[in-house]
Amino acid sequence: MKKAKSIKKPARALITLILALLIAVVNVPLAATAAVDDCFFDGNLLFYVTYEYENSSSGFVTVGFNEDRDPSNVTAITIPEKIVHDGRTYYVTAIADYAFSSCTALESIDLSKCKGLDKIGMGAFVDCESLKTITIKCDFDKTLFQDTGVVPSGDKFTIEYGFNVLTADPPALAQTPTGTFKYVHNWIMDEPDSHYCINCQKTEAHYGGTATCEKGPICEACGGEYGVPLINKHNWQVEPETIGATTAAYECAVCRKEEVKRFDSSANSIKYNGQNLSFILQDPYKVLADGTKLSGKLITPASARYGELYSQLDNTLKNKIENIAFFELDLVNGRGENINGEIPGNVRILMQIPDGWDKDDLQAVLVMAGTDVEFEESVITIDGIDYLALWTNHFSPYAMIDTVSASDKTSPATGNQEIELLSAIIAASFSAIMIIYLASNKKRKSY
Repeated sequence: MKKAKSIKKPARALITLILALLIAVVNVPLAATAAVDDCFFDGNLLFYVTYEYENSSSGFVTVGFNEDRDPSNVTAITIPEKIVHDGRTYYVTAIADYAFSSCTALESIDLSKCKGLDKIGMGAFVDCESLKTITIKCDFDKTLFQDTGVVPSGDKFTIEYGFNVLTADPPALAQTPTGTFKYVHNWIMDEPDSHYCINCQKTEAHYGGTATCEKGPICEACGGEYGVPLINKHNWQVEPETIGATTAAYECAVCRKEEVKRFDSSANSIKYNGQNLSFILQDPYKVLADGTKLSGKLITPASARYGELYSQLDNTLKNKIENIAFFELDLVNGRGENINGEIPGNVRILMQIPDGWDKDDLQAVLVMAGTDVEFEESVITIDGIDYLALWTNHFSPYAMIDTVSASDKTSPATGNQEIELLSAIIAASFSAIMIIYLASNKKRKSY
């Protein structure tokens, strides 16, 4: 059996060196960059790499149309200033020859971001028969459109079609309807009501925007504030849960500013049993026009109107009355005209509680023919005076009623709860005696 030949030391050293070099090469990261003349895609666009810096992660590209897309479905294209691919930033410097000549449905193209664009290729827009708007920077060099199919004429342009691709010779060419250049200016504030472009020095008045209660309108062109705010024109909206005796928290629906404010109210004095009672109208929701007041008067018991209103009360309610007073409550606008019937929202009425009435057993009733409208009442104290408060959207005669409390109820027969209880005890005792008597009598008979 032959022995395997051993590798001599010089050979082993050479092999070790080669392996070390291979390992080193394998571990060196390869730069993920596109070579010049390579291309990549992004959406509707194709980018040709035209230059790459050796010691920088940037380069240049020429842009064209991504032919994997259906041009008949593309109506708008935006050319970017730059695009990032495989960690490298490429700046757009050119548009390729005949780049969009197949895009017959293209209606608008935006070149306003192309700061480094210095070439538009031959026939780039020829046959773009639907093109209506080209957006460019205000200082864009229109000579770049020469031989592209776009024929500029001031702020207007036409598109050539029927371009001879082979000879690049446009003989008597037909043209599409006129399109428009849309300029993007670098506007800055000039004066309170105007601005100018720092690129082309064009001056133009501010426009657009809406003034609010704290800011003037914002110009749609330069984003600057101009004009004056609508001072003290807040659209205040009350927060219902904050409504107190005389104040509430309001938030402006426009600027969201919040304030605690005393809401609108008007007072009216009505004489009752020698006492001047205050009736207050409060309008926290701003339902009523400015200047609207509350007008009220007492309906005296001796009048026919009193009897008419009393007859309209429900009989169940009549049986609970301890004290009652009828009031005519009306609204009067700023011109002195009465406002009758329903109003478009709720207001609050505060009726001062007469001396001697029990504020825990009060009830307010809107008296109307055929029905009594009752409310959820509450007692509010203002400056030490108690008021019966209710929310309403209807103005008509009102009754304020002090009802009989449960502790004051009497037996219809005796008028005395103790006698009523004693009668119940006697009746129960008598029933028990009769049961015992009948049971014992039955037992004797069984014997």
